[in-house]
Amino acid sequence: MPADGDASPTDGETRDLIGTLKSNGRLLMFAGLAFMGLAFVLSWWSLTKYRVSQERGVNLAIPADKQVMLDKIGDELADYQTEVARYNSEWEVNFRQYNDFYSGYVGKGYMSDMNTQIERSLRQGTVYFRGWSTWTGWFGFLTILAVIGLYVAPKFVPDEMEPWAWTAPWVGAAMGGLYLLLALSFYFNVPDENGAGYSQGVALGGYVAILAGLATAVGGLFEGLNTVQHRLQAIESEPEVEEEEQEEITSPQPAKRPVAPPSSPPQAPPKSRLTDW
Repeated sequence: MPADGDASPTDGETRDLIGTLKSNGRLLMFAGLAFMGLAFVLSWWSLTKYRVSQERGVNLAIPADKQVMLDKIGDELADYQTEVARYNSEWEVNFRQYNDFYSGYVGKGYMSDMNTQIERSLRQGTVYFRGWSTWTGWFGFLTILAVIGLYVAPKFVPDEMEPWAWTAPWVGAAMGGLYLLLALSFYFNVPDENGAGYSQGVALGGYVAILAGLATAVGGLFEGLNTVQHRLQAIESEPEVEEEEQEEITSPQPAKRPVAPPSSPPQAPPKSRLTDW
């Protein structure tokens, strides 16, 4: 056991992790923005409806003159008909519960689209919507523009935007956190129940969106802390420079020596009358 006052290995690992996040906060934030862009074009949710005959191995399109083949199928045909009835029954329950959701997100003609695909493939039909079909996806697109704009603007208008450049990571952290909440809300509120003859649920884009929001929020937070730390250090160093300049101004100047008046040329000694001859 570590002695009293000694840091445990877990504390050291935590500090190392925090240090890594602080030094790579901007990289993590921009990686999150890249994932937002990727999620925008991916499928977030899908609904698949299956054709029974493909799974049961029974082909109903048997000509009347070959009905004898059905006798060889035997119980398989009965099982098929039971399966069809179960598929239809469970789909009707699901349809009544989520029809409004399907119509709102993938359009009112979603059933026609699925049935057309089923007829073409003789297996299944799938409808889905991508990131641009959600408000969360568009909010992520806006986040990308806002954060990149705050980083790029000072390069073109430094006088107006340079004082605000420090806000870029904080905007990324705030908008990334909100994007994460919206993505989680989407994840927990879309239909994900599966039943006989159909399946539905969150697709790859929904998971990428959650990862994108988390990376952008965490990266922006640590990059913002770095920015604040640098600004505080700059502010603390400014008074020292001012004090040094003030000391130079107020420091006593060496006293000037008085300038002696110019000495008069030596006078010739007066002549004595006694010797003046």
